[in-house]
Amino acid sequence: PGKILVSDANGTGSWQPATIGFEAIGSFPAISNFQSINAGGGTPTVVTIFNNEQSDLNNLYNPATGIVTIPVNGTYHVDVNLGYGQCTSGRYTIYLQQISTGGSVSDLRVVNQTIPPGAVLNHDLQLVISCNVTLTAGTRLRIATDHNASGSQIILGAFFSWFNVHRVF
Repeated sequence: PGKILVSDANGTGSWQPATIGFEAIGSFPAISNFQSINAGGGTPTVVTIFNNEQSDLNNLYNPATGIVTIPVNGTYHVDVNLGYGQCTSGRYTIYLQQISTGGSVSDLRVVNQTIPPGAVLNHDLQLVISCNVTLTAGTRLRIATDHNASGSQIILGAFFSWFNVHRVF
């Protein structure tokens, strides 16, 4: 019950969980639960705002570390939204990163957004990654961000920022 039969490239079958995935958001209320991000100039900060799990089938996500551990081989859909509040001019970047067994980090996806000089947004800047990636069991993922705007910028919690990973097949 609750499993599906999946075969590999050689035709060897194995029973896998039918549903694998998690959904996490930043805690409520957003106005008092945020993550401050200092200007990194290319040195990303690991995002830890996703501390409120809405669901977690197969215990993929550790909200204390912000790390997802993939339990079985497959193609996974990743959705990330970072809500920066009241941004100033500069470049803002979000990274979907893979952590190797040895601890080195590689970027699987990178998205940039630039606010022109002199501009100040009166609303949130949303940085989004939405993609499918084929991953092997034991792969670890995390989200990181950086910016080169002046001073510290904040990522808002609650419904402004979320991180979801679900196995597609």
